Amino acid sequence: MTVTLRYIAWIFANPFYCGYVYSSLLPGELIPGKHPALINDDTFLKANNISKQNAISGVPKNLKVDELPLKVFVRDMFSNSPFTGYQNKKKKLFYYKTRDAGSRINISAKKLNSHFEKLLQSFEYDNSSREKLKTILNQKLSKHFDDNKVDEVVNKKRVTELQNNIDKMEERFVLNEITKEQYDKFSSKYRDELNQLKKETKTYAEMSSNLEKAVEKGLNIAENISELWILSDYYEKQQLQYLVFPEGMLYDKKNDTVRTHRINTLFREIAIQSRVLAETKNDNPFLDCHFGSNVGTTGFEPATTRPPDVCATGLRYVPF
Repeated sequence: MTVTLRYIAWIFANPFYCGYVYSSLLPGELIPGKHPALINDDTFLKANNISKQNAISGVPKNLKVDELPLKVFVRDMFSNSPFTGYQNKKKKLFYYKTRDAGSRINISAKKLNSHFEKLLQSFEYDNSSREKLKTILNQKLSKHFDDNKVDEVVNKKRVTELQNNIDKMEERFVLNEITKEQYDKFSSKYRDELNQLKKETKTYAEMSSNLEKAVEKGLNIAENISELWILSDYYEKQQLQYLVFPEGMLYDKKNDTVRTHRINTLFREIAIQSRVLAETKNDNPFLDCHFGSNVGTTGFEPATTRPPDVCATGLRYVPF
């Protein structure tokens, strides 16, 4: 195996080898670890300087393209490959394409953006029913939080287990018992679960204590959510997308539809209950799309069974 200067710099620039650890909860801070340092501070600083002086370091990349807000957020339904984007400079048109060479999917950015816009329209409601809708949402979501309280003891135990797993992976990596690929794969998995668990605990605590404010804010967003998305800039679009669909979207090329596994509970309920109210006015109530208490405890974005004909075509709910 050929070991390049760049690879050595990457290893020595990692604060872990200098005896430190870092956490996403404390951005910009290094915490002294309990493990022995393999390199001294001087070597660590020099290695970081090498990284900064790398020929490709600092080369600007245009990751923000207003015409391509669904990059990475949308994935191919079958290969799970995330979509990236590009511009056909001759036609002056933008396209999304899958990252993996094996999937080879290209779709007009205008077309896919239009699909997503129509999907957002399914969350919009008649403003004349706003007050009644607000009352229903507060009642049902309050019951949801009561039925799905986070078990702090279980959560703390799982957090400890995950942190121990991460520490063991780092130790095995240092001792050359596993490859870098194995370390990245499994440590990333543990960290993602750990961060999600902490997020869920925090979300439940905040939302249960500020439910009325959350409902009010959700209704303000949902009322004209498709127009809000259209008028937003790239970063605002991304924030709105992940707020409503925390796990992103899947594109089904065969049927030319967008689907999702998970929807923010509040927006899901707005979509359901606004249609219940609309159909009730027409003496044709939806009897099967009331909110259930057996929703998964995943913070404010649980997966749920799909009520019949609640949202736009292609919006798919997955059974728990």
